[in-house]
Amino acid sequence: LAGTAVGTVSLALYLTTLAPTISWGSDGKAVDGAELLTAANVLGIPHPPGYPTYTLLLKAFTYLVPIGDYAFKGNLLSAVLATLTTVLLFAATARLCRITSPNQPVWIANISSALSSLVLATSPLFWSQSVITEVYTLNTLFLASLLLISSGVALRAKLQIPHRTEHKLFMFTILLGLGLGNHVTLIVFAIPLVYWMGQILGWKQIVSPKLLAGLAIGLAIYVYLPIRSAQTPIINWGHPHSISGLMWMLTARPYQDYAFNIPLVSLIPRVVEWTNLIFSQFNPLGIFLGLVGARRLFINVRGFFLPALVATTIISIYSLTYSTIDFEVLMIPAFLLFSSWIGVGFFWISTSWIPNSYQPNTSGSFLNKTMIQVTTLSILGFLLLPVVSITLNFGTQNMSDDRTAYTHAAEMMDLVPDGSTVISNREKNVFTLWYMSYVEMPERDVAIIAAPLLEFDWYLEDVHRMFPDRIPAMSKVTFKEAASHIMAHNRGRSKVFFTFINSDISNAYDLKRIGDVYQARIK
Repeated sequence: LAGTAVGTVSLALYLTTLAPTISWGSDGKAVDGAELLTAANVLGIPHPPGYPTYTLLLKAFTYLVPIGDYAFKGNLLSAVLATLTTVLLFAATARLCRITSPNQPVWIANISSALSSLVLATSPLFWSQSVITEVYTLNTLFLASLLLISSGVALRAKLQIPHRTEHKLFMFTILLGLGLGNHVTLIVFAIPLVYWMGQILGWKQIVSPKLLAGLAIGLAIYVYLPIRSAQTPIINWGHPHSISGLMWMLTARPYQDYAFNIPLVSLIPRVVEWTNLIFSQFNPLGIFLGLVGARRLFINVRGFFLPALVATTIISIYSLTYSTIDFEVLMIPAFLLFSSWIGVGFFWISTSWIPNSYQPNTSGSFLNKTMIQVTTLSILGFLLLPVVSITLNFGTQNMSDDRTAYTHAAEMMDLVPDGSTVISNREKNVFTLWYMSYVEMPERDVAIIAAPLLEFDWYLEDVHRMFPDRIPAMSKVTFKEAASHIMAHNRGRSKVFFTFINSDISNAYDLKRIGDVYQARIK
């Protein structure tokens, strides 16, 4: 019942605040959703590392759901995945509570676990990803699943309950492989769970041919990339049907320079921003409870806590030094773990006045007193954590009326005639225009060209194949050279528009502003 309540509250919150169509999120930083939707719609290959698990799941979900436009279905998928995450986190945290104090009442563990799940559900960052199309709620669902399996193995060992673990470990490895097909950072948090189970069961049982086969089965999802790429879909980053293209994709080569690339002068402001992020997710009470829970786990479940702490530290450093505007989302798995620690901390405080000799048949007066104390503490905990978070963040996280991205892209499409070429440079514009062109308005004949991708021969090959009348054959060119070739190729044929201007454009062409686009002519 407690788990059902957690899922019901979470889903109701997300449905109430769900974005109705493509969205850039509450802070304008969630720009990938339109591209992910477009790639799923055409069964293409989105930006590295390709996200095959998410792409195929999104395609299947949008096919099965009969309501809303394509983007709404993608947003709804995030809400469903986030809800399932909170339910699985509830179950996993209940097991962690019982591992730390197996003789304490189960109902207190359930209340504590419900609090931890709703703290995560209502935290602004997780909430923001649960109402738009993005990969992060699927990532947390995989992590919560792995935590549930590993905590189940640990609890049965703690209670000395005989059980067979082969099928659970096999499921763990399959889920891990599939999860890595969604977001590779999952490995940072999976390793501590594997280490924990290895300490309990022995490494011979963990590193077995059957489990390695399970991991291989999960990772086989990546076969989608070369198979589908060879069929030349509209969205086909990197052409992973070739060996070099596949390596470029799997290693996320375009984004490698972002890692550990924050200048020293910017590091202190980033640390301040990161610290503010932590407090905005959990507030001081949540942080206090999480630290109490961390202490209990350190004492009672050190084989899990210390590796998990190392993983959290690693992802925190990576997030702090990752040179993108949306570095915060990398912290979401760490926030999931910390939310479970909040539940353990609340459980320990709630049971701290119950003697270790407590038994279910304790006298009624003692039991009633305990229930009154725990109930009072629970009401305060829920009011001061999830309820306060909803109250403070509902206005900023409510995307139910957000049509900014859709309106922006639709207006730009209305400004350009069929047969024209639009060259854009910002992801916000490129991805939303791709969505409008290929998903919402497939009848329109507008070539949407991503200026940053013109440096790649695979992209030049694709746009020439799709629009041979407007994009000439090119290779190994700079943006300035590519723009010059496109302008010359279209001179006297069709119109060329830019959604941005820089010195290369303004010096070379006569520009006429039409709304948010610039029509260009050779001087």
